[in-house]
Amino acid sequence: MARHRLLVTALAILLALGVVAYALVPTLLARAVTTRLAQEGIAVSRLDIGFPGPRGVTLHAVELAGERAGFDFRLQARDVALTYSLGEVRKGRLRTVRVAQASLHAKPAPSSASASAATVVLPDPAAWHAALPLQALTIDGLDIEWRGANRDPINARVRGAAQRTDAMWQSRWTIADGQDRRIDLELSLNAAGAIETAVFSPAAKKEVVARFGVQRDAKVTERVALAGTAEAHLAPLVSMAKLWVDLPAWLAKIDGRVTVRWDALGPAMQGTESKGEMLQASLGVELSGFSLGEAVEDGELRLDMKLAGAGERWRYRVSDSLRVAAFVQPGWLALTDRAARRQYPRAAKPLVLRAPQGLSGEVAYTAETLAMTISPKAEIVLEQLRTPDVVVPSTTLILPAGLGVHYLAAPQQWRIRQTALWVKTPTVQPQFEALGPIEKLSMNARIGTGLLLPPPAVTVDNIRMNFLGGRWWVPPFTYDVARDKNHFTIELEAVDLGRLVALERQQGVEASGALDGRLPVSLGASGITITHGSVHARAPGGTLRYQPNDAAQALAQSNPSIELLLKALSNYHYEKLEVDVNYSPSGDLDLAVAMAGMNPDWNAGQPVNLKVNVSDNIPMLLRSLRLADDISEEVGRRVLEREKTKR
Repeated sequence: MARHRLLVTALAILLALGVVAYALVPTLLARAVTTRLAQEGIAVSRLDIGFPGPRGVTLHAVELAGERAGFDFRLQARDVALTYSLGEVRKGRLRTVRVAQASLHAKPAPSSASASAATVVLPDPAAWHAALPLQALTIDGLDIEWRGANRDPINARVRGAAQRTDAMWQSRWTIADGQDRRIDLELSLNAAGAIETAVFSPAAKKEVVARFGVQRDAKVTERVALAGTAEAHLAPLVSMAKLWVDLPAWLAKIDGRVTVRWDALGPAMQGTESKGEMLQASLGVELSGFSLGEAVEDGELRLDMKLAGAGERWRYRVSDSLRVAAFVQPGWLALTDRAARRQYPRAAKPLVLRAPQGLSGEVAYTAETLAMTISPKAEIVLEQLRTPDVVVPSTTLILPAGLGVHYLAAPQQWRIRQTALWVKTPTVQPQFEALGPIEKLSMNARIGTGLLLPPPAVTVDNIRMNFLGGRWWVPPFTYDVARDKNHFTIELEAVDLGRLVALERQQGVEASGALDGRLPVSLGASGITITHGSVHARAPGGTLRYQPNDAAQALAQSNPSIELLLKALSNYHYEKLEVDVNYSPSGDLDLAVAMAGMNPDWNAGQPVNLKVNVSDNIPMLLRSLRLADDISEEVGRRVLEREKTKR
């Protein structure tokens, strides 16, 4: 009897100990998980674990906090259901995880702005596949609040599921907000570390608007070598983006297809320590079929770049294969709003931008700033620039001392440091053929330090060109958009008077001589003003001949003064010609001309002094020149068509 009582007592004690041990299991599990997460730098403020059963357990509440990738995060979840088998638990694995409700808040970590440059490490997707200790994951609702530096937060709700087979994770996720805006995507990850992602249009669920892929090179072991591609259709992608982010209105008209190829070699993360220091990468971008409403059509881009850096500082090199080409509507490059509203015929050749020597420089960033430089002696070439006013076959922009810009997040401002700029243009062809080409156009300028918008003051050291048979230049001046008016002077030397007179296209008028002068110009909001500019003929002078038409001859018969004037101008040889020039913002040009000379064929060559006031409206003159050119072009086209028809 005593033995039986002892056995019963022992069993009771063991049962009590088992009950106590079972009751302590959640606490022991919580401590073990908390300790393990602490080793990863994650603090557990709450972990409420239910009593585990033979096939599952529920985490009633979870609250975690930590820092990753320069962001402080806080994760809260409730009713997280875990299922498992005892064999899987012994291997440290689970069968399924289902999250009923969770929230994630992320903001820049205070230490990220002031921390010294840290080693940049590459993730190892192959390690992700091996490290995920479960077969399936379902998230019924994850509310995310992501707050960037000095920006309004971005809120989204994520739901979806992931399923694992022996060699592949496959998942589908939906990212939405409270206004029924959503993004659907599929993501797969295999054991070799290959990732494939497809983004679907919410308007048409089967339409893929973007694809992303990443491959890991298993042959590289000490470091991580990744290669990837991305393809996107811009129009639906922008339509999706503008639901979430405020975009400029002009972006709504963008379209085209972009392909990106990249590879990277960098340090691998081993636990919390990284191996190696420098990250190297290359990037290739191709854009085709680019359009921007009616302004740009059939645009293309090719860019090949190499990057190398560690932490917050990177060096880049853009190869000389850089090429941007597009058919740009000339009206968008017009100098006047009136011209911009017109539609012009499509050019035969696209506008092209190249960098014959490539481009290089440095990019540095922190949580509060972004700085970018272009190395000295960079050259950018523009080809086939066509506006309603001129055609520029080729022009070269040179940055002799490089370029530096930086962005400040706090005031959300772009700033530029003082930058020298040289422009060299061999030939500029005005749309009006009568003007003749502008040749050897060059400009040296310095952009001051300050905000990009409004732009800082620009000091122009000189502008030089050959035009109308003579030389033109502008002495140094400073242009500042903050001023009501900016003033500069145009100097001219040996300009061909005959070519100037020919612009009027008046029959019976011929002139010769060379002009020098000085034109003080004021440029303001209302337009261009020239006040008391002076032009004079070079010694020994020149000639002016006018053969009157029938109307002028009829007028001379009834007016003796006009008759004398016409006789004097029939073969006028001047030795002095002086012109007072005034031009108003409305386009009115007023010339007060004073001449001294004689006609050797009339009145025995007696001296004749003339004073003539000439007025013209330059915009109307240019329009008449354009009309004359358009008529000539149309007549020529029809003649050619008629000849082809006859054949």
